[in-house]
Amino acid sequence: FYRPDLPPFLFQDSEGFVESTQGVYYAGGSLETGRIIHDAQISYTNLESESDEPGGAFVSEGTGLEAVYFARIDLAGAPLLGENSFLVAGADWREDSAFYDQTRGFEFAAIDTSLTNSGFFATANLELYDGLFLSLSGRVDDNERFGDVSTGRAALAFTLPDATTGRSEVKLRASYGTGREAPGLRQLFGRSATFEGNPDLEPE
Repeated sequence: FYRPDLPPFLFQDSEGFVESTQGVYYAGGSLETGRIIHDAQISYTNLESESDEPGGAFVSEGTGLEAVYFARIDLAGAPLLGENSFLVAGADWREDSAFYDQTRGFEFAAIDTSLTNSGFFATANLELYDGLFLSLSGRVDDNERFGDVSTGRAALAFTLPDATTGRSEVKLRASYGTGREAPGLRQLFGRSATFEGNPDLEPE
């Protein structure tokens, strides 16, 4: 039975309820046209929750919508390139939204916002010589809150011939790259009894 004299953080039977509904939806497909393979994907997630308990009541909803397109171009047979050379290029877009309202009890959060990010990317994997590969990749992001940023990576790999080592698959690698991770909605605006977001956070 429920005892109202006990602290609200203790687990005990009550007439309250918590209801959550989650939906995950995905669609995608591929189309091959000669040396090019086209891929397109779209996904949507939705999580709705409602709680009414002696310690408080809240309603919340979070959604995520993402669309991606990319194409893989076979470069085998191109001048100065080996059979394992290819190029991948594409674009993506994502919107995350969050709503939270604590209608009764301690006010832990009050969120009603969204955040979008769109990006363009490309990766080239080039076989320069038998066992020698050069990989180049780049990405440009346009974040609604943090603006534009460009990142990239270059890598070189060489597999030593068997006659040199007496065994196969000895590979030398070198790479250099840059990256950025932008804060999410929870990190920026989330709040609970043990956590409070910081809207002044910057990308790392």
